[in-house]
Amino acid sequence: MNFRIASLLMAVVLLSACQPSNTVELNEQGYYPLATRVGVNDVDVVLGAIESGVASNVTALFRYSTIPCATIVALGGPPQCRAGEAENTPLEVLPALFSEGSYFRKDEISNWQGLDAESLYAVFEISESAYSDAYYPAGEYGIALIRADGSSVIVRVAGGSIVRVDYPAGPSFDMLNAILARDTSEMLLPPPSR
Repeated sequence: MNFRIASLLMAVVLLSACQPSNTVELNEQGYYPLATRVGVNDVDVVLGAIESGVASNVTALFRYSTIPCATIVALGGPPQCRAGEAENTPLEVLPALFSEGSYFRKDEISNWQGLDAESLYAVFEISESAYSDAYYPAGEYGIALIRADGSSVIVRVAGGSIVRVDYPAGPSFDMLNAILARDTSEMLLPPPSR
């Protein structure tokens, strides 16, 4: 009987040690520091790469989509073919949403400057109502970050890999908070009170 109680207590202690702390201190900008973790391995691996500030650590986690290119320009459509690429040439790209859809090509990713993230704003599970289509996967988790210039970026994560990067328009938090309201099924780390 004592062995069962001791085993149960040990399990409770181990489980509580794996849970994220609910008392994360905010940095001087009033956001969570990049060193914050949420206790979900798929998310924490990505947070560690972002915290490093090294673009190649982040790009190592990119899961590229293979999408055929198009010669016709279409808002939110497939990536544009380069000169010499035939229509429907399969390309490895990371989808990105700015004010319209875009892509980071795998063969150009060494030129990518990184996220320029300074703080963590929120971490959330992505709901079924989140925007996605064949070219823009929603991911399983979202990591909302604050950049050095005060703008935001949302990294979409699935299976410990980055599947999409969103750059909400404008310097205000209205768009970011609207995206969080629409795309969140469960908040793992809520935005700090403002």
